[in-house]
Amino acid sequence: MLTWEDLDASLSLLAVDRGTSKDSPVGDLTEAPRVGLAAVLLASADLERVAWKVRWRSDPPGRKVSFLLHTIVWDGKAFRVTVAASSIAEDAKDVQL
Repeated sequence: MLTWEDLDASLSLLAVDRGTSKDSPVGDLTEAPRVGLAAVLLASADLERVAWKVRWRSDPPGRKVSFLLHTIVWDGKAFRVTVAASSIAEDAKDVQL
């Protein structure tokens, strides 16, 4: 799940297969850019084969935008949550995490 506070920005989260040269999306994407949220639902088994990318959905607001990537995994017994902070520069097409 991707969250950001700069609501003038519109970001997108992609889970892409590391085994291909193309950005082939993996999982089911849900986006709510007006509230600073994008999420990808995928099986836990797919986590090892994906790379996370953050892209602009529309024109950048003229500044870098900070965001948080929240990874929530259920192993059948407990949830494991990790949070990673990063940002995307206004002149970058995307950033890989």
